[in-house]
Amino acid sequence: MKKILTFILVFYFLILLQNSLLSYFKVFGAIPNLILISVILATFFEREKVIFEPEQNLSILSAFFGGFFLDIFSNRPIGLSIISLLLLVFILKKILKISETENILWCIFIFVFSIFLFKFFSFLAVGLINFPFSLKGFLSLFPEYFSNSTGAEIVYNLILGILGYYLLELQNIIQGKHRITNTK
Repeated sequence: MKKILTFILVFYFLILLQNSLLSYFKVFGAIPNLILISVILATFFEREKVIFEPEQNLSILSAFFGGFFLDIFSNRPIGLSIISLLLLVFILKKILKISETENILWCIFIFVFSIFLFKFFSFLAVGLINFPFSLKGFLSLFPEYFSNSTGAEIVYNLILGILGYYLLELQNIIQGKHRITNTK
């Protein structure tokens, strides 16, 4: 219960920071998505855990609460960001389980892939919810989700994500919990 309350407070603080203070630091119209970065980092740092243990699973809890607060503070129906982030976590866990390498290029690839995947899931969810469904209406949403600010959003989130990744690695090294990866 203490862990859940901590997640609620942390993600509430992150969404307030993202929507209030960071909205003044737009780069080409893009604002960093601190929730998405946190979910990706939580997934990176818990490779060894079992996927279907929500009480012990940091990434599933972060996807749920992060998605909840993204939905609450946006104009989308509640549940879209939760579903998008949970799908992202499951896909990332499968990819990270298969791969045994961990270097900066792999980390960059995973972050860029995750940002595109999250935007794609959001695009699909919003497009499928608009009734009556028409292909023309669905495709008219495409420029809104994949506009010129997408490149700036990727770079902005990537820089903050890599910085967060190395800060968490440094913290683990200092605490003596550095993960040793198996390279064959």
